[in-house]
Amino acid sequence: LSFVNHFQSRRSPYKDRLPISRYGGSTCEKSSNLFSIVLIFAINCNFIDNSVSGSESGTESSGGAIYEGNAYNCTFTQNTADSWGGAAYNVTVRNSKFIKNYASCGGAMQYGVANKCLFTQNSAISYGGAIAEANATYCNFTQNNADEGGAIYTDGKCDVNVDNALFCNNNAQYGGAISYCQVKNCTFINNSASQFGGALSTGYQYDTMDLKVENCNFEGNRAPDGGAVQARGLNIQVV
Repeated sequence: LSFVNHFQSRRSPYKDRLPISRYGGSTCEKSSNLFSIVLIFAINCNFIDNSVSGSESGTESSGGAIYEGNAYNCTFTQNTADSWGGAAYNVTVRNSKFIKNYASCGGAMQYGVANKCLFTQNSAISYGGAIAEANATYCNFTQNNADEGGAIYTDGKCDVNVDNALFCNNNAQYGGAISYCQVKNCTFINNSASQFGGALSTGYQYDTMDLKVENCNFEGNRAPDGGAVQARGLNIQVV
């Protein structure tokens, strides 16, 4: 099952007639003479070149392919959102691939859970080239980029955990692979930052972070300050 070239504008004239969400390029409203069904579970689906935009109404838009739900064994390619989650927003995703998705924040997804997924060449204007404020386990992240948190970002206030993940060749200005997250059993190879934290950064404010980086391997990461890890703040453990 494939969803190709769906565009969602929040100014759909049909939105009051359908029992659907206001967001998600492939999961809601009629617009531009296309009909997109609501998905609670997406299994073995391809989402290609879907988009959601709030520019016409001056509102934010999220979830270029899916807004809330579950996705298993799916592929998300070149989906976009004006605001958050280029492909997915608040979605539980397993055994799926995210390729070249784009958003202002959370290039591939924002919020939710990713398990056994591949994220490659996703990008965000601001933060979280692949993921923003979502948990990730047994995932691979390659060649993702953003201004902060080339692969994964959280603002430090969210309880986000990253476990058993591989990060290769991600880049950002701050935190080439990750910014702020709790990290365990991960491997970081050849990630880079133009300012600080080639693999991992805790940001530039001297705050209480309550972060722990545990049992991780760092190889070939680079930045002007903190080639592997930049740990600024209080209550940060790297063990």
